[in-house]
Amino acid sequence: MKRRFVRFFHTLAVLLISGILPAAAAPQVPEFISRLSGGRVAGSGFKDTVDFNYVDGRICIKARLNGESIERRFILDTYAVCLPREGILSIPGLDILDMSQELGARFEKTPMKPVFPKFAKVTIGRVVFEDIGAMTLRESSGNALASRLEDGLIGANLMRHCIWQIDFERRKITLTDRIESLGGLENAARVSFVPKPMQYSPDIEVSLDNGEKAILQFDTGSTGFLSLLTPSLKTMVEGGKAVSWTARLDRFIEAPGESGPETNYFFRLRSVTVGSRSFENLPVAVFNSSRPELIGRGSLGMEFLKNFVVTLDWKSNTVYLAPIPGKEVKRNIRTFGFTYGHRDGAVRVESLYGGSPAEKAGLRIGDAIISINGKPVDRLNADEIGRFRDGDLRFSNESDAEIALEIVRDGKTVSFRFAAYEIFPEK
Repeated sequence: MKRRFVRFFHTLAVLLISGILPAAAAPQVPEFISRLSGGRVAGSGFKDTVDFNYVDGRICIKARLNGESIERRFILDTYAVCLPREGILSIPGLDILDMSQELGARFEKTPMKPVFPKFAKVTIGRVVFEDIGAMTLRESSGNALASRLEDGLIGANLMRHCIWQIDFERRKITLTDRIESLGGLENAARVSFVPKPMQYSPDIEVSLDNGEKAILQFDTGSTGFLSLLTPSLKTMVEGGKAVSWTARLDRFIEAPGESGPETNYFFRLRSVTVGSRSFENLPVAVFNSSRPELIGRGSLGMEFLKNFVVTLDWKSNTVYLAPIPGKEVKRNIRTFGFTYGHRDGAVRVESLYGGSPAEKAGLRIGDAIISINGKPVDRLNADEIGRFRDGDLRFSNESDAEIALEIVRDGKTVSFRFAAYEIFPEK
């Protein structure tokens, strides 16, 4: 149940929209804007299919940069510009725009550097993208990317140059410039979206059962399901009619001082209409209502999208959601009252549901777990940690009736056993 509620790619947009770019940097503004919003795909009439795998529940694909022979690993993120790691700047012959020192100072406390490389070629499979601009991601302990093998993000400023079809069942992505070359769209829900400057990330309008509307970010970089905040949901939360969920969120890009637990909520909506299709009884994650800037906003994340073959067509500003046979969008949340993940060198408790037996038994966020269902997890090797993060190594499943775990508390081993339950009891 990892989610990402805060984004830092908007730093650039804030600088531009608010007009706070310093005069000294003004001559460079058109160049870095065109760098992020420019580029093209080489050739026409193409269609190629590449494999992907998951890294912490996100899509990871391979790409070659400029004339390199090696394939690098990138997370596919529709809610970002291309963000390579800082070390990639060592590629010979890379065209780099370094912003002024005055503007650069504004980025000192963010995960980004005001350095804008431009790649002559980004090759994915046999598809070549040319003159793709990017911003640089710092190498620091605050970035989840920097602690893994991935080389950065491939964002929407590259993706928008062709059509992408993501088949979550087969773990295949097809890239093409002709929508008619793709199959399986006849029964797909068609969802119009509005592209945005620089990122060109899809914004989708959805309708709630009470007539409210919300703008959801189509977000392959989020591992969440459906997240939003509306006036009525704010009222439900403040009236104590939602289930609280406190978590140390695994943000992909961490801001200084924002690594502590935060509380959000879950509520089940009677219906949500997405494009030409309605979904009933969906559990939604409700943002903390103390953030009024999020009213009417939200995101569709990977846990929702993985139920479909997803086609992104920037030419027609349309997302196609074709249901995968045998898969259903979840109508409830089955849990043991807590979630866990690998953080700071150990498998730890990452979140707790309010009022759960786990919370009442004294389980705490950050507790180091030494065994799950009798399987030791305190001596995982690098390969096991990687497989666990990628979802290929599991110690428990949602279908399990109960879970047993041991934790270390004040130097002592403490045992717990919890039964699974659904957070929204069926009437």
